[in-house]
Amino acid sequence: MYKLVALIIICVLAGASCQAPAPLPEAEPEYRAASETWESWRDSVWVVSSQVVHTYTDGQVTERLQQRRVEDGWQNLLRDVTVYNNEDQRIHWTRSRWQDDTWNTQVRRDFFYEGDQLVERRDTSWVASATFPGYLRYTFSYNQAGDVVEERGEAWRDETWVPHGRTVSRYDDAGHHVEQQFQTWDGSDWQTPRRLLREYNDAGLHAATQRQSWRDGAWHNAIRYTFVLAEDGRRLEEQWTRPSENGWQNLTKVTYHFEEVP
Repeated sequence: MYKLVALIIICVLAGASCQAPAPLPEAEPEYRAASETWESWRDSVWVVSSQVVHTYTDGQVTERLQQRRVEDGWQNLLRDVTVYNNEDQRIHWTRSRWQDDTWNTQVRRDFFYEGDQLVERRDTSWVASATFPGYLRYTFSYNQAGDVVEERGEAWRDETWVPHGRTVSRYDDAGHHVEQQFQTWDGSDWQTPRRLLREYNDAGLHAATQRQSWRDGAWHNAIRYTFVLAEDGRRLEEQWTRPSENGWQNLTKVTYHFEEVP
């Protein structure tokens, strides 16, 4: 048994902080890398800009420490802590921000299960705003294969739960997760402003993801994530690009390092 510590370097683009897009709702990682190096594309070269340290205990990630690059080294930014039950299911997750030389809790998530399936998640925020209410809850629906097909979010407002957002997933005949639509509630119906399309290689491995946004009655490419995979399915490298007048422009490169750390 090994304890893995993963370093993830978070990009900074155009002079502003740019954190990686949030993972798909509660999706488990596809691998356990010992370290990851993230670089952003600046002036035609790759530049390391910040890092995240993941601590694994008994095969589960229990802490995620995000740090940004400063002149004299690394500066703390965010810390995520995850607690598991005896069935190795996540039951609590908290995110804290480094402020005034101490960690201040910002968000807490609590997870509820029926058997092996996650059925509800409740979020509490101490930095409530119009876009992130103080209390949110999410319920999950599954198909016969046990795959999540819908995640429905509600916000607690004016002493009642109101629609907040919905994620709808589609799978092909082989069970591959090929599309994910992120929807918002306009007061009377669900609208779909963005989606993810996943591509798989001949071996059935997830090889690329295309992020698209809906505008002017059509889907437009936003960011493309392309993966370099080992024969055993490990993700060795990924590259983020976005469309430009001259084709696809580099944004971020991630290199994964697989090492056994006692």
